[in-house]
Amino acid sequence: MIKKLLVSFLPSCSGYLVGRAIPRDSKKEEKVMQKVFSWSTGSQHESDNTLAVQTAYKRTAIKRIIAKREIICKSDQYRVPDGKTCCKKCPPGTFKEHDCTTGNNTPTCSPCSNGVNFMDKHNYLEKCRKCQLCDSGHGLEVEDNCTTTHNTKCRCKSGYFCIAGVCTDYCEPCDKCENGIAVPCTPTSNTVCKGNFWWTLLALILLLPLAGMLCYCFWLRKNYKNLDINQQYSKNVRGEENPLLYTDIDLSPHISSIAEGMTLPQVKTFVRKHLLTEPTIERVIQDNQNDTAEQKIKLLLS
Repeated sequence: MIKKLLVSFLPSCSGYLVGRAIPRDSKKEEKVMQKVFSWSTGSQHESDNTLAVQTAYKRTAIKRIIAKREIICKSDQYRVPDGKTCCKKCPPGTFKEHDCTTGNNTPTCSPCSNGVNFMDKHNYLEKCRKCQLCDSGHGLEVEDNCTTTHNTKCRCKSGYFCIAGVCTDYCEPCDKCENGIAVPCTPTSNTVCKGNFWWTLLALILLLPLAGMLCYCFWLRKNYKNLDINQQYSKNVRGEENPLLYTDIDLSPHISSIAEGMTLPQVKTFVRKHLLTEPTIERVIQDNQNDTAEQKIKLLLS
C-alpha cells in the first residue's frame, strides 16, 4: 500500500524538485528520487524502491517531452529555436535583432532604414527587405517612394506603356506616328497611328465581303452536290420502275423454247391477256389434239 502511494506521489514530487532548479542530469535525478524514496520508507524492500523510483522518473520524463511538444504559439508570435518559448513578432518597419528571453516574450526589434530597406508586415526576420529601384533605362519612374513600411512603387514614364497594366521591371516605348496619331499612347496601351488605322479599317471593309462570298460559294457547292445526288437517285428509281419495252423485236425463232418453259394453262392465260379470243383458242386446241407442245406453239403464234 505504501509503495502505491509513493509511486503516485513521486511524479508530483519530482516535478516540484525539478521546479526547485535541481539539475537535469538523469543520473543525479534518479539518485535524488532514490533518496526521497529512502527518506519516506527507510530501507524496506530496497530493490522494489529502486524499481519504483525508475518508474516515477520515466513518467516525469514522458510528461516533460509531451509538454515540450505541445508548445503552440499564437498567430502574432513565433517559436524560438529551443522550442520552449513563444516570442511576439516584430511590427512592420522593424526586424528581429535578438529573440526574447524566458519571462519576457518581447524580442529586441530594430527599425529599417528609410529609403534603403523596408518591412511591410509583422515578422521575425533578421533583416529588412531591400527597396526596389525604378530603372529609367527600362522606361520606369518612381510613383511612391520607399519607406520603412512599404516598398517603392514604380510606373511607366511618359512615352512608355505596359500592356499588363502594372509593370515593375520593364515598360515598352510607344510607337512614333509619321502621319498623325489616331489614338494616343497611354500607360496601358500603345499609340494607334492614323495611317495604320485607316489601312486596318480598309482591310476589314474589303475582307468582310470576300469572306461572305466565299461562304456563299461553299454553301452553293454543297447544295449543288446534294441536288445532283438526288436527281441521279430519282433517275435510277424511275429506270427501275419503268423498264424499256422493245416492241419491235421478233421472238418467232424463240417460240418453241418459250413454249417448253410454260404449261398449257400458263400459255392460255398469257394469250388471253393479249386479247386472243376464246373461239380462236378452242380452234387451235381442236386442230392440234393430243399434241400439247404444238398447241402451246400455235397459241403463242396466233
